[in-house]
Amino acid sequence: MTMREKLIDGIWYLGVRAFRLTRKMHLSTRLEPLFIKASGLIPATRGELSASMPNGKRLLMPADYRDLRTVRNGLFQSDETKLFEELCRSGMTVIDVGAYVGYFTILASSLVGPRGRVYALEPETTAFEYLKRNIHLNECTNVVAINKAASDKATTVLLRRDPKGPESFVTDSLRAFDGETVEALSLDSLLGADDWPRVDVVKMNIEGSELKALKGMRELSSRNPALQLVMEFNPTAMLRAGVSREDLTVTLSELGFRRGQIVERNLKEVPQPDLLPRVNTVYNIHLTK
Repeated sequence: MTMREKLIDGIWYLGVRAFRLTRKMHLSTRLEPLFIKASGLIPATRGELSASMPNGKRLLMPADYRDLRTVRNGLFQSDETKLFEELCRSGMTVIDVGAYVGYFTILASSLVGPRGRVYALEPETTAFEYLKRNIHLNECTNVVAINKAASDKATTVLLRRDPKGPESFVTDSLRAFDGETVEALSLDSLLGADDWPRVDVVKMNIEGSELKALKGMRELSSRNPALQLVMEFNPTAMLRAGVSREDLTVTLSELGFRRGQIVERNLKEVPQPDLLPRVNTVYNIHLTK
């Protein structure tokens, strides 16, 4: 790594740490646009990059990936990574909904081992190609990669690309945005076609599309009373999708979830009967039954 790259990485490291401090203080919603704008001033790396993951595996990433330097500095989703390492055990089945290039897919694959299985869903074409390459690079023979979005039924949706990373999102309004059409399926149909294996953990990060994905896993949840869900709670993305916090809470309750914890706040429990925090900050929520 050149001295220039080391300097840029150092600046990025400090910026990420500062942003996470604002998240813990519930200030990230106001400041996030400034961080994103500032990140756009940081030069991209030259060509794709291979970085080491916490479990020693390697992750290939495209040069314009927004979180590339975060992964390289060992800061990517550190709280969620720690939780994943605690939740995923040998022989488990994990579903990674919104896998992007495969960080949590590769992590889960090593944690569940050869007796376990990981289903990884990613609708965006370029990200899916990197996902497959990372699966091959790390010899993850226990991973099933699916180039589709998660919804409440088999359908066609429009994908709006995020040119710098993992914040692409889907909409069922084909006239709403310029984008590409992609196929979607329900998790119930996916697991039903595979003779209903036991599922232990679902990780979901799909930029506001969570409601339909949750409605598409009713049978899956019913068949797995100990199921744990790690889901991004993104009020801005939900508003864009026309989904309210109440809508999401009702569906989570119908699926049997009774307890929510905020991952980035040391698993602080959301006061019952709520499952989701009453804030506008983006968090990951650990949900249990």
